Amino acid sequence: MALLTPLLAFLYHLPRVYKWLLKPYYVASVFLSVIFLLVRKTPGICEHLSTTREDGNSCDFDWREVEILMFLSAIVMMKNRRAITVEQHVGNIFLFSKVANVILFFRLDIRMGLLYLTLCIVFLMTCKPPLYMGPEYIKYFSDKTIDEELQRDSRVTWIVEFFANWSPECQSFASVYADLSLKYNCVGLKFGKVDVGRYGEVSKKYKVSTSPLTKQLPSLVLFQGGKEVMRRPQIDKKGRAVSWSFTEENIIREFSLNELYQKSKKLSKNREEKQETQFPTVPEEGATETGEEGAETESKKDNTDDQAAPAGIWTPPVAPRRSTPVQIDPAPSQISCATPFAGGQQQVTATQKPTGPQLLKPGDSMALQCSTESDSYSLMWYRHRRPDTGRATGLELLSFSYASTSDTDLKDAPQDVRDRIESVRTRAELSLTVKDLRPADSAWYYCAARDTRRRESGAGPCRNCRAARDGGKGAFSFLFLTKRGFTRT
Repeated sequence: MALLTPLLAFLYHLPRVYKWLLKPYYVASVFLSVIFLLVRKTPGICEHLSTTREDGNSCDFDWREVEILMFLSAIVMMKNRRAITVEQHVGNIFLFSKVANVILFFRLDIRMGLLYLTLCIVFLMTCKPPLYMGPEYIKYFSDKTIDEELQRDSRVTWIVEFFANWSPECQSFASVYADLSLKYNCVGLKFGKVDVGRYGEVSKKYKVSTSPLTKQLPSLVLFQGGKEVMRRPQIDKKGRAVSWSFTEENIIREFSLNELYQKSKKLSKNREEKQETQFPTVPEEGATETGEEGAETESKKDNTDDQAAPAGIWTPPVAPRRSTPVQIDPAPSQISCATPFAGGQQQVTATQKPTGPQLLKPGDSMALQCSTESDSYSLMWYRHRRPDTGRATGLELLSFSYASTSDTDLKDAPQDVRDRIESVRTRAELSLTVKDLRPADSAWYYCAARDTRRRESGAGPCRNCRAARDGGKGAFSFLFLTKRGFTRT
């Protein structure tokens, strides 16, 4: 059983080991760490090496080399006691193995020592440790946005990491912080990061020293109501950081993340209940649509509402949540659009409003852009066209982009607009540009997101909506959003 458990653990993490082996940094590090063992044990090479053994066997370690290797093992064990992640454990092994190899090669032959030292310098200058690129719910701040975001909503609690890209400790902590954001991120509890190595004014304002001697990187600061409540590690009178281990358990305990998460869930629930009272319920997929006969029977019932509505304003069949519609001019010579809306779970936000006036003329161009908190989302633009255009009034997919890629798919866009649209994916942002606008382009334009890790949509109101078909013609490819996510029919 003592051998079976480590074997099963190794097989379970084997895919992750493969990812390490496929990266040049780890391949080169493994080679530089074991190169002395290979030279000493490889037949045809070891015979030409000098040795101090009494039997003259140059293909085996002498007593001094064994002492150096044993001392290396003891140092690695002591250093790994404070290591948090697997990457830190492996990094310590690589570092001290290279130091031991330098000593062993110089002891063996000064020329081989100089050659190995040169290889280490070249490796240090050309190969950098791979950065964490996994899923996360983290908002990155700049010196201009951090104060605004922290003070925007006093009910939101922020946990902000102050980091620097050159710090090995920050690089190792990135995966731990990302996992915490995936577990605890919600409406009332959010996670952020700011690069103090890039924004010096932020480091001065929040008193986070970037000097390696102070050991203040990374620093976690808890903000409530825009004010600092606590931080780790703490700073002593000399300006040095008090030793503190950035493990997931320590962070959860010190920052009381479980309690903060429960309070934030209540805030999120209250917001959802408030939104449901403000907006009509979206019909479930498969529900029968209201026909012409139903419209006639309900015309008397809704007569007062129709009289109260301003003339010349088109109202979509399904009123989207959290959207700000633009009033549409009834004249067919005008084209209008609606600004993209923020998703119900704050996963889709508008980062660029439509260019030009709200009413655009034929031949003009329209630019839209939306973003999410992480590039682990698939993003898409779609539209809901006006009934008086004579076209389909359902949801029409314009642009689709898979998570963590820069490719965009336009093949499902309607033929009348496919050659006139451009879409570019940049990390967590997706832009849409419609050129040579036509009266038939009058529509509501929406941006939707899908979490490829959890397979959940973040499109707010359209999580349970359905789209009307094009009179059974099937001229367009529609995107249907259901409770289970996205399905195409």
